[in-house]
Order: sequence, then structure tokens, then C-alpha cells
Amino acid sequence: MKADTSKEEAQSMTIMHLQLQRSLKWLDDVTHGIIGYELESRSLAGLQVIEARTGFLRCNFIVPLLASDEVEIEAKVKGNKGKLTSMAVEVRNKSNGGQLIASATQWTAANDYRSPQPQSRAKL
Repeated sequence: MKADTSKEEAQSMTIMHLQLQRSLKWLDDVTHGIIGYELESRSLAGLQVIEARTGFLRCNFIVPLLASDEVEIEAKVKGNKGKLTSMAVEVRNKSNGGQLIASATQWTAANDYRSPQPQSRAKL
């Protein structure tokens, strides 16, 4: 029975690792304009993932229009209940000694909806 538990734990860890990799790939694709809309890729152009693990994400973000401003965004999963996930997010100014700019707690709901992707325009 102990071997079954270890096998289940290993499978669970593998699934969580694959989900994390899929999420990071999605974020990278949106950031570089491969998927999503131009507004999303322009908004996220200065985003750099610093640390990522299951339930935690830390990014640096350079404000595109004001390249001298750099913030750090930290998001942590606080809880799960069914398809709902609670997250806490903090935004800190890196150039000002890590001063807290904003913090928020948010509930998100998982669903299978996929927004339509814009059609690529053929170049003439």
C-alpha cells in the first residue's frame, strides 16, 4: 500500500510540474504576441518571470513607456475550493527599496472557455 501512495504522489507531482510548464509557456506566448491580442502582448512586454513554482509566481516588470520604472509582482495561491482559487498579489517598486505599491486578493474560477484567437493577417 505504501508503494501505491508513493506512486500516486509521484504522478501528482508530475502533473503539477506539467501544469506549471504549460502556464509558463502560455504566459511567454502571450507576452511575445504568439497568442492573444496585441493589447495583451504590448501590456506584458516588460514582464520577466523570476521564480515560478506550483502556487507561486514572482515577476519583474519594466513599465514599457517609462523604462526607468521597474516593479516586482508576486502572486501566491492562498486556497482552493473546487474550481475556485484564491490568490494574493503584491506589487512593489524595485527602484524605491521595494516599497509596496499595491496589494490585492482575488478569487478566480477555472473554466474550459477559450477566447477566440485573432486571425493572422496575410501580408501582400
